Amino acid sequence: FTIAHLSRDGDFGINDDLHMRRWGTHGSHNPDVSVYASTMILSLFPDCHRQMVEDQYHPYIGRLRNKDIPGKVDRNTNHITTSLRHYQWTGDEELLDKVYPQICELVPAVVETQDTNGDGVPELHGGNSTYDNLVQWNVSAWLTGNWIAALEQLRVIAEHRDDQATVAMCEDLIARSRAVVDQHLWN
Repeated sequence: FTIAHLSRDGDFGINDDLHMRRWGTHGSHNPDVSVYASTMILSLFPDCHRQMVEDQYHPYIGRLRNKDIPGKVDRNTNHITTSLRHYQWTGDEELLDKVYPQICELVPAVVETQDTNGDGVPELHGGNSTYDNLVQWNVSAWLTGNWIAALEQLRVIAEHRDDQATVAMCEDLIARSRAVVDQHLWN
């Protein structure tokens, strides 16, 4: 069940759950929905998408709204993906300048706080994912796939910005994450 609104002032929101009592200011209130819905929002309403990314931005080491480290582990990868997607589609250097330093700090913070076994992949510990609040434990195909995609996007942007330290960090984490996929998720 989905409810959407668009006001004369340009406020836009999607709420996909009858039990959610809050609305996002712009875009999708549900973070996992915003990852795949943002392509449509971005292609039709790039200013709205930018506002959605800015609404998720917080100046402290990637602690998105609701203190998401160590909260819902996929919100951090979702923020990386939606922020970098905006830049890749629009070339919006101003927004990239704002979110890039935060994202570069967010990746090691995710590893430090959400990778409990040291393999380079954030793990699930019960219901700490936005993906339908399923109770899951350890490595997850959903989360690991999003993590690798976010790292690949960041690596490409870091190459564009000639940020070799971030490129190296991403390449290391991507290789380690793919090894986890091969060992635990591929049959």
